[in-house]
Amino acid sequence: KSYLTGDTEVRALRGVSLDVAELPLDDARTYELLASGETAGVFQVESSGMRDALKRMKPDRLEDIIALVALYRPGPMDNIPTYCNRKQGSEKPDYLHPMLQPILEETFGVIIYQEQVMQIAQVMSGYSLGEADLLRRAMGKKIKSEMDKQRSGFVAGAVSNGIEQAQAEYIFELIAKFADYGFNKSHAAAYALIAYQTAYLKSHYPVEFLTASMTLDINNTEKLNEFRLEALRLGIRVAPPSINFSGVDFRPDGNAIHYALAAVKTVGRQAVEHIVEERERGGVFRDLADFTSRISPRFLNRRAFENLAAAGAFDCLEPNRAAVVLGAEAILGLAASNAERRARGQNDLFATDSAPPAPRLPTVEPWLPSERLRREFEAVGFFLSGHPLDEYLPALRARQIKTWEEFQRLIDQGQSAARLAGTVLYKQERSAKSGNRFAFVGVSDPSGQYEAVVFADTLTECRELLEPGSSIVMRLEADQRDGDTRLRLLSAEPLDANAAAMQQSLMRVFIGEDASPEALKGRLPEAGTGEVALVVALEGGRREVEIRLPGRYRLTPETAGAFKSLPGVISVEAR
Repeated sequence: KSYLTGDTEVRALRGVSLDVAELPLDDARTYELLASGETAGVFQVESSGMRDALKRMKPDRLEDIIALVALYRPGPMDNIPTYCNRKQGSEKPDYLHPMLQPILEETFGVIIYQEQVMQIAQVMSGYSLGEADLLRRAMGKKIKSEMDKQRSGFVAGAVSNGIEQAQAEYIFELIAKFADYGFNKSHAAAYALIAYQTAYLKSHYPVEFLTASMTLDINNTEKLNEFRLEALRLGIRVAPPSINFSGVDFRPDGNAIHYALAAVKTVGRQAVEHIVEERERGGVFRDLADFTSRISPRFLNRRAFENLAAAGAFDCLEPNRAAVVLGAEAILGLAASNAERRARGQNDLFATDSAPPAPRLPTVEPWLPSERLRREFEAVGFFLSGHPLDEYLPALRARQIKTWEEFQRLIDQGQSAARLAGTVLYKQERSAKSGNRFAFVGVSDPSGQYEAVVFADTLTECRELLEPGSSIVMRLEADQRDGDTRLRLLSAEPLDANAAAMQQSLMRVFIGEDASPEALKGRLPEAGTGEVALVVALEGGRREVEIRLPGRYRLTPETAGAFKSLPGVISVEAR
């Protein structure tokens, strides 16, 4: 899994070579991470049920992880609370009989492994190792005649060792019930060791671990977003793709991860390998003219170029993504012309006394934040540099509307319903056997992504609100089963319906001397009740002049985002 490539990342960033086979198995930081349940990317223990079990168990030794791996399956899962309670001391272990304590002490009296069944038969009833294995197999097959024979032999052997017949029969029935789902300890130990190794790498080298994990799942959008959110939680920056800084795969850089060029949708690996090779050969691209003079369009088609631009890969050369996307044809056309000249042997075309011609980009306003994020989502598969709800978060919190991360914590505390805001990612409608329509809806907010089911009555009422790209406020109900959380959408309303309560009375826009008045005018919203003031920084910020604009405007969090996207705007304050 992820740790197989982690050594390369650690060696590259820290100059340390790791041998996972030599990691200490008593590392406190590793067990702290496991006990916290923050195990995104950790082998075998990523699910919500596993995380909950880890938080209850608070493992502090490899044997605990081995036990959890063996127990976390239908049937033995019922014993997880018993194991955790006994480990934490709130319940006393029951070893069934003193002679079984050495066998069951490691698991606090809970029979977990097939090897324990075999040891019990050996110690209690005098079975040989071969006979004990036959008992294990007989219990697994559930053949009555064979079970009757084994019961007779087991009880007789136990009685001959001084154990009362009734107790011997009780113990046999107990281990026979266990044998329905007994797990081989050696298998569980192998899984647990890898879980420990990946947890060790994550706890000690989180940047490198997440970098390797993202590269491993480079074609899995859902996993990439999960790792991105985990990086943000750990204070690790995930930098947008950049033709001057990103690699083909994900790359660690200090406390940041550079997004992989090959992870952008519809961009072939061969295309980004060509870009990276040219950058390494001739240095970083100075501008779009330099890019067109060095890149072969044979590797980069228009769709791939547009997605790279929409994802932000050309921001280092031209921050106006709208202009780059709309100018794709001109940029690639110039690249093709330059390639033809090179092929004809005109290698001195762009000598030092003659700069390469620049592509003619259309004069367009930068995308509004909502449009920029929508395009970014289409190119990457999730919102990478921000989220449509970012500007709304303070107002949403004031109205007690929860994020997905907050709701998850409330669910753990026993709450089953709450109001959340989110942006719809997809809607998949289905027909039930009854003929009624229902749907699965994917939703995103700045803290994560999740899916909710929408049943017929609610779907009829809310269908138009649940189109991809819509931002809504909804009421969700959570149901926990078998360690998984299932969500049901009970109601929804457009985010704009809540905008009236989110409007501000004054918005102060801080701008530099290079800000464009016309661009600011174009971002003014429709008429409303709020005032807009421009605060102009003069003399390098040593002096400010505030200008109140005439008129009243409808000022919402989206208005602030629209102003912030303009060149020359330093910040926006609202009240």
